[in-house]
Amino acid sequence: MNTMPLFSTAIAYIIGIVLGRYIHIEIGWICGICLILIYLSFVLSKGKNHLLLLTALMIGWPFYAMDSRLLPANHISHFTGHKGTIIGNIIDHPQIYGGNASGRGSTSNSGRTRFTLEAESIVGTGSKPVLKTCGRVQVTLSWIDSRFKYRDKILLTGELQQPFSLKNPGGFDYRQHLAHQKILVTCRIQGDTRTPVKRIGQTRINPIITFSAMIKGYAVKSIYQLLPEPQSYFLDGVILGNRTYLPKNIQEWFADTGTLHILAVSGMNVALVVVTFFFFFRLLKINKRLAYLLNIPVVIIFCLVTGCVPSVLRASLMAIIFLISRNLLERDINIYQIIGLAALICLVPCPQMVFDLSFQLSFLAVLGIVYFTQVISDKWLFFLPKWLSLTIATTLGAQLATTPLLSYYFHKMSLISLVSNAIVVPLVGLITPLGLISFGVNIVSYKLAWLIAYLNSFLITLLLACVEFFASIPYACIPVATPSLMDIVTYYLVLITIRHVDKIGWRNAGLICLIAANLFLWEQVIGRDRDGLTATFLDIEKGSVACLEFEDGKKMLINTNAKEWDMENIVLPFLQGFGIKTIDVAIGDTGALDKKIKIGLKLGKDFPCGRIIGCGRENEATPLTIVTDSRGIRIDYGRVRFLFPISPLSKRVREFSGLVGSEGELHGCQIDPSGKRTILNVPTNRIAKELEHKVNAGIVVINQGCKWQGNKNPHIFRIKEKGAAIITTNGEEVRVRGH
Repeated sequence: MNTMPLFSTAIAYIIGIVLGRYIHIEIGWICGICLILIYLSFVLSKGKNHLLLLTALMIGWPFYAMDSRLLPANHISHFTGHKGTIIGNIIDHPQIYGGNASGRGSTSNSGRTRFTLEAESIVGTGSKPVLKTCGRVQVTLSWIDSRFKYRDKILLTGELQQPFSLKNPGGFDYRQHLAHQKILVTCRIQGDTRTPVKRIGQTRINPIITFSAMIKGYAVKSIYQLLPEPQSYFLDGVILGNRTYLPKNIQEWFADTGTLHILAVSGMNVALVVVTFFFFFRLLKINKRLAYLLNIPVVIIFCLVTGCVPSVLRASLMAIIFLISRNLLERDINIYQIIGLAALICLVPCPQMVFDLSFQLSFLAVLGIVYFTQVISDKWLFFLPKWLSLTIATTLGAQLATTPLLSYYFHKMSLISLVSNAIVVPLVGLITPLGLISFGVNIVSYKLAWLIAYLNSFLITLLLACVEFFASIPYACIPVATPSLMDIVTYYLVLITIRHVDKIGWRNAGLICLIAANLFLWEQVIGRDRDGLTATFLDIEKGSVACLEFEDGKKMLINTNAKEWDMENIVLPFLQGFGIKTIDVAIGDTGALDKKIKIGLKLGKDFPCGRIIGCGRENEATPLTIVTDSRGIRIDYGRVRFLFPISPLSKRVREFSGLVGSEGELHGCQIDPSGKRTILNVPTNRIAKELEHKVNAGIVVINQGCKWQGNKNPHIFRIKEKGAAIITTNGEEVRVRGH
């Protein structure tokens, strides 16, 4: 008999959602199949829980499909590309980015303002009628503007667009991230004028949400009134989850020491809020049972203040379920049941939340704490005092459960996280209550609140000093490649095996671990066995970056006009995600790569002309030649030629029929005189205009922002439409695919 039906049902429902995400079938067929299986599960179940779990799985599948694919005919996403006036209501608290935190109430063009609009109607230009519409729009104002509040009805003039997203292997898909929040349209208002955006009224306001907004405004004001910088930025992140103003180098300290979760409001913060207010209510002579119940509205308001992010929503639901079960139902509920019920409450109305990183980390962390803490404390750390063993076991349990996910998304692993968390977490356990107390005392006495904040400032300074020290330790954090699905499954299999070693025996546990180690090693060997050349043309905002990997494992990076932001936020994560720690030859600016990636031969913008040797294996079957010229790079591999123009071509060169040939002439034929199949990279509009009517390359890779109107009808790969281009060749055949 299943003793944890809610938890099992939640797992089955999540599996159904994942199937709905990756198995694309018409919604009618999905619903029909699911109805048949649900009917059979009820008819044939006869008390068998596994068939009821199949029902939950089959419900998750169509729920995700309907939530993500079924849109009303008047949905705002159908008006993408429309220029006109939009009327709608702001449904969240506007976020201000850039500028200065102390000037939050000012208006300037030194940053930007962002909020989500629930559209009501759209007005076309000229004589076009007003159309009723629905759906969410992410609005970004390219200036700081504090005029707008939650539930304001506004009128704005702009162009609706699909969310801009760069699609790279292992990269962050911003469009998909917004889709999980049911935002399919964006509108960016440029300039520093306020005329395109007007407040025309206010919708009906929920008093609870209004009260929480007032609390948040007061808390923010108190933080920046009582604390200096950067201590105020830190407390804003710890209590309210806003780390916009926290300097980037400090955020990197926390990431490198495995303590970044401190800056993300989560279950620990909810627990500290509950404990703080419980003692406050007890000081008021309120009995214990009522004090617990009074914490329920406190938790709800705290969840609303922090924006109902998935991690806080999960923790708040678990806290509320626990408080109700202990005080109203007067019974203990299995912790796995609480986790399962909280997951179902989150996912039934919003199935796409399961793909949110905050949701995944939050639930995995709490599962790790519940599943591992007691075993680690009792069996591995039995020689330590109970309070210390539980503290270490809790931290270790959460980290063991979330390590694969952190490696997958952030491509790094902290080797000192256990030590750093043992110091940082207790300090945060003091800083958070002191911050909450200072907010309350500030209502009555500013001087007393300042004294409490002064003590808190000292603790925050001490915490930041500790984190900086740990981050400065050599090899405190190491880059790791993105783990595969096989790696993740193997990892959790080994963890579960070790957890239950007493039941399955040491011999069987050792055998399972040995098999897992062999699977991992064989995967690494097979993954490194490359045949030929692979060129990845990354999807970046402007310019072009290509990463080439030769059959001997050597790597070459070619950068044409890419910005520093692209190098740091796209190219570096791509290299780290694939475990690339060394670039043998880099042509063009490397920017942020210099500190993280070892670079062998580095050729800047003004690279010399000549032949590059030592990069790639040369043989008679597939000879390799790499030649640089003042106008670009030519790579010949067998019967395949890659051309990377760097600068516009002179009038003299245009008269020739090849590009960067042996004597500097233009080569652009599909099969040139030497019998080469040509692949041409077009990085900028200027180069595109020079070449579009003069070449007949076999494959043309068009980068973001480039327009190509060539009349030779080559195979055109537009990165804007298909994402990063991945071209593989063995010197004879060429395969092209998009990410």
